[in-house]
Amino acid sequence: MKTIINLVFLTLAMSSCSRNDDQTETIVPEKTSYNFIYDNSYKVNEIVLYKGPLGVKEIPQESIIPNYWNSYSEPPYNKIELNLKNKSLQFHLGKNLINYQVELSNDSIYIYTDKVFVGILDKKNEKLELYKSFYYIIKELDDSSFFTKKTTELGITKYKDIFGNNTFESPSAMTKKNDEVFWANLSFTYKSH
Repeated sequence: MKTIINLVFLTLAMSSCSRNDDQTETIVPEKTSYNFIYDNSYKVNEIVLYKGPLGVKEIPQESIIPNYWNSYSEPPYNKIELNLKNKSLQFHLGKNLINYQVELSNDSIYIYTDKVFVGILDKKNEKLELYKSFYYIIKELDDSSFFTKKTTELGITKYKDIFGNNTFESPSAMTKKNDEVFWANLSFTYKSH
């Protein structure tokens, strides 16, 4: 009788081990931290030039950019670290580190404090497009001197960032021959390493 009971238990044990109907998939946790390096690739997304005395808009070629911004093709940073869990973005500029708290909306990255759009994260390809903008304003004053303003910053410059908020209310306010407004928006590609 003992032998029969042992055979029954052995048969049950073997049949339960031989059957594996469990079709569970391995769940890969989503990556939350990225280290990016510049991959020597940039793109000019927009170039705009307004000239006085009529505030005429021009769409110049990339070759004009060095006239206003000689280092335009240089990446803003060599290395970037993005931590999705802590919502932090760290830029490496030589030995200096610049930290930002960020907000993510789908694939877009915004600096948290002022909601400035700075880039797009491609999680699938582990790639980051970082946006950099430059604008230059020159206004001829009544005494024939000039007011100039140059700014390079993360993000994208738009019409509303220049006109109405700066030196000229609109292109029609560019009444002098030497009045100029120029801006260029670029994106730099960084890849995970």
